[in-house]
Amino acid sequence: MDIETKRGNPLLRAKRDIKAGESIFIMTKGTVLMETDDFEIIKYERHYFTFGQNHTHAFNGRTFDKDCIVEIEAEDYDKARKKMFSAFGDKWAQQYRDVPDISFYPRGIFKI
Repeated sequence: MDIETKRGNPLLRAKRDIKAGESIFIMTKGTVLMETDDFEIIKYERHYFTFGQNHTHAFNGRTFDKDCIVEIEAEDYDKARKKMFSAFGDKWAQQYRDVPDISFYPRGIFKI
């Protein structure tokens, strides 16, 4: 069982089966979540994707093309890639761990 954030990404993952109706405690120190015996914190990495010259997509009311970068938060490189394939199929160019040179992408970075 994962506890999700408003953006839909899991933030905590249960280390054991949680029964329906069972009370659980999530410890915090201020606003910082702490791991417990029941939950582990899921850490996300940012991944960046670009499109080729002929790759143009309409997605969630936005146009994605060669002039922008897509930012995806995921647990690892492969999961970010799967999210990108899910959203855009195989019509994109590159995946990066760091932000590419933004001067080549005048429309900026879009998070999905």
